[in-house]
Formats: sequence, C-alpha cells, structure tokens
Amino acid sequence: MVSQGVGGHEGYSGTPLWKVQQQNAAQREAALQESLAYAAERTKPVPPVNVLAEAVSIGGLSGKRLVRHVLIKCLRKVAQNSRVDLPTSGLFSNQAPIGLYCLFDGQSSAGEAGPAAAEYCARNFYKKVLENLSSLPAGATSDIFVKAALVKTFEDLDKEILEQPDVKDGCGASIALIIGEYLFTAVLGNCDATLCEAENTRQRAVPLGRSQGRCHLPEERARLQRAGGAVIGEGATARVVIAGGTSSVSRSLGDPLWKGVGGGSAVLS
Repeated sequence: MVSQGVGGHEGYSGTPLWKVQQQNAAQREAALQESLAYAAERTKPVPPVNVLAEAVSIGGLSGKRLVRHVLIKCLRKVAQNSRVDLPTSGLFSNQAPIGLYCLFDGQSSAGEAGPAAAEYCARNFYKKVLENLSSLPAGATSDIFVKAALVKTFEDLDKEILEQPDVKDGCGASIALIIGEYLFTAVLGNCDATLCEAENTRQRAVPLGRSQGRCHLPEERARLQRAGGAVIGEGATARVVIAGGTSSVSRSLGDPLWKGVGGGSAVLS
C-alpha cells in the first residue's frame, strides 16, 4: 500500500485513461470541424450586388467641386482586404452580397459651403460602416440592428469630423446600403435621394430626405424649437437661429463652428 502524499492517487477522479483520451479526441475533432466550417465560409466566392451604379460630380458656381460620391459595389471584398470579419448569420448568411453607395454634399453646410467635410466623409464613412457592422453580435444581425449600426455610423463620424482641425465646413449625406435583398437608406441635411418603387406595371418616385433638414417643415421646426433654437421666416426662406448665426440647414455632418468640438448640437444634429 502507498501512503497519502507519497505517490498515491489522491486528487484523481477515477476516470479511466482511455476515456479521458477519447474525450480529448472528441473535443479536438469538434474544434477542427468548427475551424474548417469557418474557413469554408470565408473562402466562398464573394458575389457583388446585382446593381448598375455610376456617378458624376459637376463643380458648383464657385468652380469648387463640393460634392463627393463613393460607389462600393462589393463591400465584402473591401472587408476582406481590410481584414474585417463581418457577421455570418441573419442578413449576412450565405455570403449575402453587400454594396454601399454614398453622396456627400458640401453645399448642405450650416456655414460657408466647402469640400472638406464631404471629402472626409467620402474617405472614412465606409470604414465606420464596416466597424459597426463587424461589431454586431451573432444574435443581433436582423434589419433592426443594421439600422442601429447605420445610425451609429453617422454619430461616430460626426464626432470625429468635429475633432479635425482642418475641417471647418459641414455636409449633407445620402446613403444606400444593400445587404442581400434588403435596402437601407439614410438621408441627412439639405440633401435628397429618390427611390423608384415598382409594383406590377406601375412605378412611382418616392423622395427619401424631404422630411428633415429643412427649417420650414412643421416637424423640423418643432424639433428645433424643442432643442432651444429659434426659427425665423416661412417657407423655403426659413432659417434656424443659434449661437453660430442663422442657417437654412438644420442637420449636417461637421460644422464645428456651429456645434463646437466634442459633440453635435441638439439643434444641428
């Protein structure tokens, strides 16, 4: 007999060695299969969105090009090249094609129109979209959460622009994000987009941005007043009055002279 503490079997569960080896082998096999499934999902062909998209930008009255556009026909390829892992469940399952189409208008600025904010958005908006989409948990990949990620993208980008010392102007935005068979749109400021809806043989144009960003709209006027702003004038000549002066634009990205650094104004949101 071997005494306790001198090479005895204290601390052992009594599970046979062959059983332990079998369990370890099963765990290794499960981990291997999970890795293979992950790799197979990542190496599937990346299909582009079946959409025809082109754009052209014409200089304004000053000769400056105040508008920037971004056409990303396959956002998945951009994610792969940037080593960003997108979700694989919900709307993103089966390598659903993803496209992103953006328009940033420097004429939709609270102050003097300029191209700086629009240029910054054109270079960085897609990065924020990827960052927020990749942060969605596995069980939160429905259209509701994609909308929330898109809203957060606007908020994150606005805060970032306000911290850029070289950006003094602002811009409006019109965004279309396609994931599989879902189309998400977002419009901000004195900017617009039109959706063509087709039903049977009928087609109708649906403006997407005309219910915001304009001071004369009843709902927008009420929002501005609740936020502490005053609105003067009526119709298309209406303007919002805050510490920075007066502006016909009530929503924008950027405009640090109006909002201040560190966060957007509740008025010019």
